[in-house]
Amino acid sequence: MKSFRKKIKKSAEVLPAIILFLLMAAFFLLVFFLLIWGLSVSLKSVAQFRASPIGFPEGEWHFENYFNAFKSFNVPLHGGRVEVGLLAQYGYSLLYALGGAFFATLVSCVTAYATARFPFRLGKIVYAIVVIALGLPIVGALPSQLRLMSLLGLYDSFFGIWFMQASFLGVYFLIFHAAFAGAPKDISEAAEIDGAGNLRIFLEIALPLSGKLFFTVMIIKFIGFWNDYQTPMLFLPSFPTAAYGMYYFFFDTRTTSAWPTMKIAGAILLLTPVFVVFLLFQKRLVGDLMLGGIKE
Repeated sequence: MKSFRKKIKKSAEVLPAIILFLLMAAFFLLVFFLLIWGLSVSLKSVAQFRASPIGFPEGEWHFENYFNAFKSFNVPLHGGRVEVGLLAQYGYSLLYALGGAFFATLVSCVTAYATARFPFRLGKIVYAIVVIALGLPIVGALPSQLRLMSLLGLYDSFFGIWFMQASFLGVYFLIFHAAFAGAPKDISEAAEIDGAGNLRIFLEIALPLSGKLFFTVMIIKFIGFWNDYQTPMLFLPSFPTAAYGMYYFFFDTRTTSAWPTMKIAGAILLLTPVFVVFLLFQKRLVGDLMLGGIKE
């Protein structure tokens, strides 16, 4: 009877892991199928797609869809007098995503360190604000944001958009806070005895110890900012990013006749840089965030 109960208890412990594995496997297969389907559609002609929407192209593979998408991936500015091509959009996306990811991660890291290391009352208030902000949807703040950015002279500039993204509100503040709160204080206390100040302890001890976590969060935010089209469309109208270019390309009437083959090719052009980043840093994305970045 006892052995039977042990088997039931063991099965109950293993069952959630099996369910999670099956869900993750189903999600992976779905994403993989969509990626392969997109690649196959991007290499078809319109006639081939209409004849067979699913499956690889039969006969000739139409790589010209990518060249045509590259040529048509333009965003008009100043009433159509100037058009920004895909290469320039890549550059604007890199500036927006890299700068925004760095400042957003830095502010979250510094704020979390201050609230986790120094037990003052304001730190608890900041922590509570973050938790409340995660649960409350912010609706209707966009007009005030646009007005404030315009009054501060930060509208339509990369410095302004970086300033706007430099916020500690979010789940990554909690991750940094947990990492700093759980880190051993022996090293910092020894540094204090040797005369090191708070800024030096943070820059030379705390920040290097959390370097892996910092870099991992920055990569995740970089991918999110790269795929963001709404914020650059509203706050950077003179610097269209690739995500906004994809949004404009999707609804451009000039490419309607090539739907969806050339437009899927354009989506893959947008996906390629993020896919390369993921392949280069996949181990960090999977492991370092879970470890917390402190322990080796």
